[in-house]
Amino acid sequence: MKSLRASLLVPLALIACSPADTVGTSTTEISNAVNVDSTRMSGGPGVLIAHDSLTAVDGNPLACCGVDSGSASVQVTAGLLKFYAAVHYADSMPTPAGWRPASCVQGVPNNSHLGINNLVTLPNGENYLLLPCSTGYYKVTLTEQISYPDGSSGVRQATLSTGAYGWQRDALSLAEQAVVGHATAAMSGATITVTVPGHRYQFLALRRP
Repeated sequence: MKSLRASLLVPLALIACSPADTVGTSTTEISNAVNVDSTRMSGGPGVLIAHDSLTAVDGNPLACCGVDSGSASVQVTAGLLKFYAAVHYADSMPTPAGWRPASCVQGVPNNSHLGINNLVTLPNGENYLLLPCSTGYYKVTLTEQISYPDGSSGVRQATLSTGAYGWQRDALSLAEQAVVGHATAAMSGATITVTVPGHRYQFLALRRP
């Protein structure tokens, strides 16, 4: 390690390091490549550490249509992918900002730029999305406009997927709590794509909470 940088995010602490200490590229999408070690955390979801806004469903911009089981027309009008730190982590380590959970201390190369949406841009122009904690919890919710055959309508909030996650540069794995089942994730730049059986949801990173 060449230098230390103080915490910019809570509960994240950042450590600047040499480019040789990092691996990966900004364009490759990798899914289910990280072990989700839920044994190192407990207490369930804690503070919100990152959130992403839904931009497309199955490659179609919002609002996007579907058909409900009752023949109702469904318009997906919005959605959020939220990441939470665990209430408690098993390990901690000292940083310039004090003691932090080891899972929430991230290394970034020297001379890199950290955007307000946690997008890290490297000196060579490559970029990747940094999650403040390498393990934690996530939740995907959709806002749906429902139009029924009798002319009535309504809005509902639907939980698409929830569970634990594991992250490393350019790779994100989901350990789902069986809301839909078989959810996977892939990362490319500031975009995270969540795939469930039959559908693909693209999210764009927002300004950090």
